[in-house]
Amino acid sequence: VMNNPKLLKRVHEEMDAVIGRERRLKESDLANLPYFVAVCKEGFRKHPSTPLSLPRVSTEACEVNGHYIPKNTRLMVN
Repeated sequence: VMNNPKLLKRVHEEMDAVIGRERRLKESDLANLPYFVAVCKEGFRKHPSTPLSLPRVSTEACEVNGHYIPKNTRLMVN
């Protein structure tokens, strides 16, 4: 967000229109701030708070970048 001034400006405009500058954001305001919520979700998606996601299990044997992955192998995606 900080590297995209247009995106940041749009978030500020939406927040100013919905809650103004006189009070803090409340959880109940989120229903009226769809762009802000979408930007937050995208930020969390691109930069998760944990380094690893939950483990996954391969449903069939496959090859990934030249590595054979047997069926039912527990995998960690990072």
